[in-house]
Amino acid sequence: MKINQKLTAVIIDDERHAREFLNKIILRVFPDHFQKIVITDSVQNGVVLINECRPDIVFLDIDMPDENGFELFKKFNSVNFEVVFTTAHQNFIMEAVNAYGCLGYLMKPIDQDDLRVIIDRFENKMLQKQATVLTDNAVKGNEVLVEDANERSEIAKKNDLLFFSGQHEVNIVKISDIIYCRASDSYCEFYTMNKNFTVSKPLKEIEKIINDDIFFRVHRSYLVNMNYVSSYDKKLSVLKLLVHPQTGENKIPVADTGHKKIISEISS
Repeated sequence: MKINQKLTAVIIDDERHAREFLNKIILRVFPDHFQKIVITDSVQNGVVLINECRPDIVFLDIDMPDENGFELFKKFNSVNFEVVFTTAHQNFIMEAVNAYGCLGYLMKPIDQDDLRVIIDRFENKMLQKQATVLTDNAVKGNEVLVEDANERSEIAKKNDLLFFSGQHEVNIVKISDIIYCRASDSYCEFYTMNKNFTVSKPLKEIEKIINDDIFFRVHRSYLVNMNYVSSYDKKLSVLKLLVHPQTGENKIPVADTGHKKIISEISS
């Protein structure tokens, strides 16, 4: 699926050849996706362009001489754009993801397949946001679902929201914020962008309820949101995550059946 609107991007990189190369590869791989791409060489100039252009995506180099890329976040009270870090230094990646959050990162020299993954992730995220814009009627519908979940002690789903009724409260979570689910006997542990919790349902039922193409049952104990996966180690049969959920794992084991699913998805 593709979003309808054309995108605006800002590229911030102190190296002229690096920012020009990224601009060229974006236009070559996605000739119809972007209405405007502007490039600049510093955080200071990037702030000016962001305020002028209001971009959808900012491609941000980390290691720059005057101010590193992380300083950009201090210039805004709220960040209303997605950030993709671009760097040649592997040691910056975990700091970038864990401390600042981002749509993803691109290692230099930038590969066009890695770029495709990032843009696809952005489009999926935007589609999910569009699907969860609540009208007055939708709000009322969600309230009914909460009541139903309370009364029936079951899981209710509407758009991108899940409602889990416990003994004392109803947990509400966005499906797009779920990083992975892990089976624990007859229970299921949820690891999300904002909180972790356990529900008294087996993983196979959760998989049916979520019913989203981006989730893969890679192991009998794990259901993973592939939007949060950075790489797949075929030798070790392990998925590595972009984020490290609190009290959760950063590496997910993959069974033989999960391996076949992942390889099939990559090849399609």
